Amino acid sequence: MVSNPDTGAAEVWNQRGRQLYEQGDWAAALAAYRQCAAMAGPHPAIVMNIAKCHFQLGAMDDCITLLENTAETAITHGYVNLFYDLASAFHLKKDYESAALNYRKYCEYKNFTDPAALTRAMATSYIAGRLDEFWAFFENRRRLPWHVENYPNIPNWPGLAGGIVPAGRLLVHGEQGFGDQIQFGRFINRLIGTGIQPTIAVGKPLVRLFKAAFPHVRIIALSDPPDGHFDYKCALVSLPYLLNLNSMDDIRHARLPLPPPLTAGAAPARGRPRVGLVWKGNPNHANDQRRSLPASQLRPLLDLGDVDFVSLNPALAAGVARSGLANLRQAIHPGDDFLRSAEIIATLDLVISIDSAPAHLAGTLGVPVWTLLPFEPDWRWGLLGDTTPWYPSMKLYRQPREGDWASVIDRVATDLKAGQYVPP
Repeated sequence: MVSNPDTGAAEVWNQRGRQLYEQGDWAAALAAYRQCAAMAGPHPAIVMNIAKCHFQLGAMDDCITLLENTAETAITHGYVNLFYDLASAFHLKKDYESAALNYRKYCEYKNFTDPAALTRAMATSYIAGRLDEFWAFFENRRRLPWHVENYPNIPNWPGLAGGIVPAGRLLVHGEQGFGDQIQFGRFINRLIGTGIQPTIAVGKPLVRLFKAAFPHVRIIALSDPPDGHFDYKCALVSLPYLLNLNSMDDIRHARLPLPPPLTAGAAPARGRPRVGLVWKGNPNHANDQRRSLPASQLRPLLDLGDVDFVSLNPALAAGVARSGLANLRQAIHPGDDFLRSAEIIATLDLVISIDSAPAHLAGTLGVPVWTLLPFEPDWRWGLLGDTTPWYPSMKLYRQPREGDWASVIDRVATDLKAGQYVPP
């Protein structure tokens, strides 16, 4: 809560309001804050506290009106959190354009260093269909404290900033996780035939996969020092921004161009469907605790008859063998790269995965994939719906509340039992 600088009787009511708010008695807190405002006047700190009570009580219109009316005074006093509160209210009203606008204002005051606000700004602009704003928000990831600039001695590629594609040798490098590199690899084709001579640097386990997708492009491992001179560099994930790809069709009609038989279609018909499972991600991922789930929660799936389940978690091969989980065999092993994983996934009828690289791989192969998402998902999945333009063969299963994997697995088990994995 915002602190009221006034003292005396008004501050007594302010403190009372704070205590009641923290106890979750928002109606009583609202009454206390109003008493404070009656004594101290409409100080922006008091108004923001009243607005927070309206927010918690579900009175979004009252919350928004108060915040908009006090915005100018609040900024004069340095209360920039007002824009975050205002954006949150618009967010709940599903006015995503207004939410994105106010998240942007907040991010600008914070110099784009608040990761939670930046993520929400991206998600709301994405849902609103404002991809131009979305990609611009995404570029501000470089201002986050943990961002590491790759190849700092190579100039950044300006892309289409001048209206033409600058020719020269371009080092396009992977950034973030393996899934991000698979997801954004679809845009490499946009560089072919432009006068740019691209070299693509990706995580070592992805090298053979990318060579299969782009046989006429030089592919190297990120861990290998690039040899020769490069005029420019850019991150794979920056290509949509740099190439002005601001239509959902630019996303929907592209994916990593892997050759047959990897993308030959659904697995051949057989008596029992084969389903790949991924329930653990890279433990070093910042959000892994929220996106992964215990193997024990898979039991409603594994107890289904007439389904052959295989584990696509190579690092857990020994654990799967010792777990005693029935009806689960190991399909991918330590040391297998993503091309080998692709060859295995292409033979499956369905992949059920947390938000991890195998979900992206199945999606880019066109294999049916059900992706299990935490309550507050990553930006790329938006906040609503069970489909995504990134992968037509993907269905999204969202947690209805924080940490609730049980209901997600129950829904997945019901759909699997009904055979809903058949691709559209």
